Amino acid sequence: MNQSRRSAVLWLTRQGFQLYINGQKALLSFNFSPESVKYFDVVEEEKFLNQLELFMTQNSLNFLDTYFIIASEALLEKEFVSGRDDLVNQFIEVVPYEMVFSKKKVMQKSVLVSCFNAVFYQLINTVWVKHGCQIKLVLPYSYVGQTKFDIQSAILILKKADSLKNESMVSAQENEAGELLVVDSQPKNQEKSTLPIILPVFLILILILAFMIFNSLKTPALRQPLTSPTPTTIIIPTPTNFPSSNVSPSISEPPNSSKSAFPLIEPTL
Repeated sequence: MNQSRRSAVLWLTRQGFQLYINGQKALLSFNFSPESVKYFDVVEEEKFLNQLELFMTQNSLNFLDTYFIIASEALLEKEFVSGRDDLVNQFIEVVPYEMVFSKKKVMQKSVLVSCFNAVFYQLINTVWVKHGCQIKLVLPYSYVGQTKFDIQSAILILKKADSLKNESMVSAQENEAGELLVVDSQPKNQEKSTLPIILPVFLILILILAFMIFNSLKTPALRQPLTSPTPTTIIIPTPTNFPSSNVSPSISEPPNSSKSAFPLIEPTL
């Protein structure tokens, strides 16, 4: 059974997105949950996908040919003097997202570089495909000439959207099975700094260490009871070579000590 397809414009901001479907008189709004999105980065992909799936089901959204436009507040942008490709590449490299789409708009004397957290596109596109939708192009707001989004500006975007497909950050095609194939126009799996991941881990380790130190200071060390020293018995060995105590020592006179060399003369009365 063929389903009629409808054109739509998705306007992404830091708080969520608004969706205009051609012919409708009101915009649909999807707000990011603080549990799934923080600092314009998806921290809980499963929750994000479930919320988006619920949004699509509740509004019966299927078979939408969608033009994905990124508002100024959802971009990291900087203008460079023409010819400074080294500075442009350095700027793209330091963008703190795991996946990045970038677009360079060449002007008369300068280049406007726009960078976008591609994870939002990736996750939104995942749910879109499940509902038979296609994202026809992805562009910064500056390419469509609109700085705000309402029904009138959405209609103007639809009128010029087909002429801007070649400018898209990504190009979309269908394979034989009707599944959406995405070919990135800019490299997105760039190596980013791991500092945002390392810092929380480092802080947690510091807190654990501080808790252990505090706990050790709070709990007094167990003192061992003082014990009197054990007396030591000194054993004096008994000599075995000494003569027996019942033997009287004898004094030997030196030879001829009792006899004088001269005879004793007694006096005569």
